[in-house]
Amino acid sequence: MTRNIDTDANTPGDQPLDLQVVEPQLQVTKTTTPTSVSLGDLVTFTIVVDHTAASTADAYDIVVTDTLPAGLAYGTGSAVPAPTSVNGQQVTFTPAALTLAQDQTTIMFQARIDLSAPVGVPLVNTVNTTYTTRPGVDPNERTGADGVGGLNDYTSSGNAQVTPTAATTIDAQKTVVDLNGGTLLPGDVLAYTVTLSASQRWNSESWRGGDGAIPGNNH
Repeated sequence: MTRNIDTDANTPGDQPLDLQVVEPQLQVTKTTTPTSVSLGDLVTFTIVVDHTAASTADAYDIVVTDTLPAGLAYGTGSAVPAPTSVNGQQVTFTPAALTLAQDQTTIMFQARIDLSAPVGVPLVNTVNTTYTTRPGVDPNERTGADGVGGLNDYTSSGNAQVTPTAATTIDAQKTVVDLNGGTLLPGDVLAYTVTLSASQRWNSESWRGGDGAIPGNNH
């Protein structure tokens, strides 16, 4: 941008003054791990907010709003960093600033697939980010209020999807061997083996099992 201004009173006419306008330009991306999850299991979302190659200034007052679709429930306590608020399906994070030197910031959290979610239908999770050019409230700064394509366009959005699969079924087979050999006698030591077979990939952390004691048999 060039503006004509008389910068030297001793020189006739106007002398041009070159001005360079700097502003932040952020983008947000989102990924899902894994992309297919059994009903009732957890999925991990990763959000990355970073400066684009065209960004020339620090960004402030960043608001990252993640809206979970029906069929997903936020995993309480799973987010790093912790969210500023959780309101129903909306999870909000508010990094104070993102400097050019930092370049990017990462947010991770988990959500659980509802048992009632339709199998095979992708659940699309959308995240939106707004930011400003100066810290604090300034009525003259851009805030992203006009959305993408507007003059006040300091905003970016992204999405990721996860596809629910049928709930995992687990088959348990149990065998026993008399370690003393021969005829089973009182006092013999028995070795039990339990083999679990899952119908598909499953999260072992969400599974619990038990084995009841047989009368006269001490574990």
